Amino acid sequence: TVLNYELRLLDEGAVNIDSRVARYAQQVLNRRAENIARTEIIDASNAGQHAAWEAAIDKGFIEDDTTQVWVVAEDERLCEICGPMPDMPENQGVRIGGSFTTGDGKQVHRPPETHPQCRCTLALEI
Repeated sequence: TVLNYELRLLDEGAVNIDSRVARYAQQVLNRRAENIARTEIIDASNAGQHAAWEAAIDKGFIEDDTTQVWVVAEDERLCEICGPMPDMPENQGVRIGGSFTTGDGKQVHRPPETHPQCRCTLALEI
């Protein structure tokens, strides 16, 4: 991305190319770091929730046949991978620790295994 930007500036005959490329490279790096951080935070949150449910099953607070549902953020940023998941027949009655089928046919256990910056979560079906 940065190289393409630099080549475009060179083709345009721009001035201050080195400083502009350095600034753009930093912006790209910052976006990448934010993308990784958001995805890892969602992953840690969902993993912690799963661990809490497993502990609750072990202590008898939750039945071991309890099911979970995939919860999407229903707004303009909802993607085609996660959007159909809550309504898909194969995603009904998924037990804790079971796998879900994504809108593009992959098997996943929890968000964000679907894609980076996935905003989905899981909830117990009661």
